[in-house]
Amino acid sequence: MSAIISWFVLNVLFDIELPDMKVVSSILVNVICCGLSLYLFGAYSKLWRYFKKSDYVSCILGIAAGTSISCLFTYMFDRFKGIPLSYVLLDTAISIFGICLFRYIFKSAFIDYRKSQKPPSPYKRTMIIGGGRACETILN
Repeated sequence: MSAIISWFVLNVLFDIELPDMKVVSSILVNVICCGLSLYLFGAYSKLWRYFKKSDYVSCILGIAAGTSISCLFTYMFDRFKGIPLSYVLLDTAISIFGICLFRYIFKSAFIDYRKSQKPPSPYKRTMIIGGGRACETILN
């Protein structure tokens, strides 16, 4: 998703053609750094249907850290100097918004789907641990 957002920001908003090697290299470095930092911040270790506010913060911090690392890495070399800093800031903002929105929509859709699949039960779920006559008596 980060590569699509990077392409959108560069090609549509900044009107920079994609086949330029420094642009492709910048996008590749950004995708790798953001993916690794999201993994290190624990954004991929949680199920999206159980996402809480703190998990969205881990996504925000992961994207911000990944973009910062890729920015430092790419600006250390002279051949990446033509990429504007406004691209980096806009790419970071749109990436954070896109990733968090996608996970929120997925979570909402999953919850709505689960609610529509299961009719409300008049019975309360109970687990009986054990065996023998006492268990049979309770079940009857």
